[in-house]
Amino acid sequence: MKKIEDLWAKFRGFILFLTFYSFSVNRYKIGEIILRCLEQGIEKNVISKKMLILMVGFSKSGKSHLIENNEFLSKLFKVETNLIHQLLRKTFAPLEDETVGTPIYWLTQILTNVVKIGVMKQVFKNNLPAVIDTCNLTRRKRRSWINKAHLHGYKVIIVHVKASDETLLIRNSAAF
Repeated sequence: MKKIEDLWAKFRGFILFLTFYSFSVNRYKIGEIILRCLEQGIEKNVISKKMLILMVGFSKSGKSHLIENNEFLSKLFKVETNLIHQLLRKTFAPLEDETVGTPIYWLTQILTNVVKIGVMKQVFKNNLPAVIDTCNLTRRKRRSWINKAHLHGYKVIIVHVKASDETLLIRNSAAF
């Protein structure tokens, strides 16, 4: 039984690799998505300090709401995971399946990170102050962003947004 499970896991990995490879052949489309994210972010009145605000919190905890309604945060360049997901789904039809745990779900997560990193490279290159609007739940993920920001001379501020378990369950169930 274990051997069958191992073969199945390898097969799923191979299918995921082939799918990712087919998307990487269309790398220019990923570049277009990065440019669209940059265009939408630069349209705002962006202040000019080398600062990175790293939002931390569960999905639907209020991170985006805080950014939109805070006078300071709303003026920063916003790297928004939801926007990247929308642009990826528009560009690549197979990514419309949002079922958690499926190979397409994980591929969407990988491509979202590729786009996010591409956007942040441009943010750092242009010395734009930015806020990363994503969960950033693991220390490893936060440390990665902090190290990259420090490498480019940025000051980093972490904002942890909390919501009660009840609130999270209500908001997340309403999202589906």
